[in-house]
Amino acid sequence: MINPEFLITHHGADARLLTLAEMRRIYQDTHYKNLYLKYAQPRSSGDFPDIAYHILVASDGWGYARDLDVEGYHASNYPVNMNSYGICISGNYDVMTLSPTMENYYREAVAEIRKNTPSLKFCNGHRAYAKKSCPGGRITNEFIKEVFETSIKKPSSQKAKAHIGEALLDLQKAINEL
Repeated sequence: MINPEFLITHHGADARLLTLAEMRRIYQDTHYKNLYLKYAQPRSSGDFPDIAYHILVASDGWGYARDLDVEGYHASNYPVNMNSYGICISGNYDVMTLSPTMENYYREAVAEIRKNTPSLKFCNGHRAYAKKSCPGGRITNEFIKEVFETSIKKPSSQKAKAHIGEALLDLQKAINEL
């Protein structure tokens, strides 16, 4: 896949918060049986299992689940799949609320993928492409867009100057203590 423009957010729709290892194991099995054997889908090179999503956000962090250069099968819409990355957050956000820890992992994952993929211009929940609530009613479109938009903002020059000033003061203190 070259220069995807969309980042599509999903939830696992499982009532449990899974670890990365659990998500990989469960999704590798179910996605292989339900998607790759049923449809002729592109396969990863072998570095990652054949999971429909590119990125997983789990209870113990986030990680890549599929080669970024291979389109996934996550949006229930083939043209969108050809031009997007899929990110899946563990949990069912029709009934659960995103915890601060899970929100932080999601923000980190979005920031990392945006930093490395400047072609990304749009974000949506899976529900924009399918008759589903995914990524759950408690993860709003506004939240998804806010995370997407703020993930690449650089600190203002005033904040950067203050941070540099604090760092210089810390360095001066360390030198004085020698």
